[in-house]
Amino acid sequence: MVKLRLMRGFPFHRVIGNIAKEIVRSLLDESGYRTYPYGYESFLSNIKYELHRKDSAKTDSIKRLRSHPDLLVYNERTGDITFIEVKFRKSTPLKTVTFNAKNILWYQKYWNDSVMILVTQIDEVFYAQYINKLPVEDSTENDTLIDFNLKIHFVPINKLFRINSEVLKDYYIPLAKQIPKIQLEREEDEFILFTDKK
Repeated sequence: MVKLRLMRGFPFHRVIGNIAKEIVRSLLDESGYRTYPYGYESFLSNIKYELHRKDSAKTDSIKRLRSHPDLLVYNERTGDITFIEVKFRKSTPLKTVTFNAKNILWYQKYWNDSVMILVTQIDEVFYAQYINKLPVEDSTENDTLIDFNLKIHFVPINKLFRINSEVLKDYYIPLAKQIPKIQLEREEDEFILFTDKK
């Protein structure tokens, strides 16, 4: 087992989030969609660190900016455009994933017709749901954590997007094997990555 000390807090989550985004983008591209980076990371990289470093989520403009979806997905066959927010989460043994209620409420307010795609280590690996179908009470500015059940609140990605089953299998099998080997532990303020490599 190898133990690697990684970066702290937000930069680490940003790296993991970028990996999940690229996996989803590639999966959709190979399934015939055109996908484009859309989130504020893609065109406002100089300000994003400041927005996270400072407690600056006070105005609607900043909330809208910080809650931008990650991808714009264009379906040439139908002419439809879908905004996508990609998340990577470890699931619990009860097959639940946790989100901050405040963030879900921001998405629902500013990007209500977008879709959340979830990458996790459980069963189907890729799950999806329309943001407006995620049940959250309007407890706006608090940091309440909400557990969503994968089987109740999300559906496999191929229920919302036309994904070629062979393409999905090409992504699913390696990820299903690799994701459970990654375990995050918090030591003081740093994250540690454990793998099963010798």
